[in-house]
Amino acid sequence: MKNFKSFILEKLQKINSKNSPDISKKRKLDTSNIRNAYYKVIPYTTTNPRNESMHYNKMHSYKDKGSKPERLINSIKTKEKLIMRWYVAIIIGWTDCALAFRDAIIDRGYLDADTLDLYILDRLKIFRGKPKENIEAYLDELNIDYDEFINS
Repeated sequence: MKNFKSFILEKLQKINSKNSPDISKKRKLDTSNIRNAYYKVIPYTTTNPRNESMHYNKMHSYKDKGSKPERLINSIKTKEKLIMRWYVAIIIGWTDCALAFRDAIIDRGYLDADTLDLYILDRLKIFRGKPKENIEAYLDELNIDYDEFINS
């Protein structure tokens, strides 16, 4: 039985190594369309200051008490709220939640992955300090090359 198991595992590793992308290479985004991505997302991430503050407070609270991103996603019914909470999750450094929200946004057909990724890449240029580090961690998790973009 042990030989059979090791044989199967060896074959699976070979299959995976042939079909899986090279994760050592960072994904480059086509930044020529970055303004279009910006204008697709910005209506959902710009709210009045009182509303924006509420989203930050809520997300900090959820993060601090260890809420599960999947449960939060299930409770969010509007496109605007989901996109805003995705954005806030990135800014506050809750990368696992941001990735789950990103998948939900894409699955629900609100925006595509490139649009979301380009928007965040564009935001990277305006932030300093901890928010910038959080955005970089998020982009690293998605294996997106941002060095060339921020140095241009």
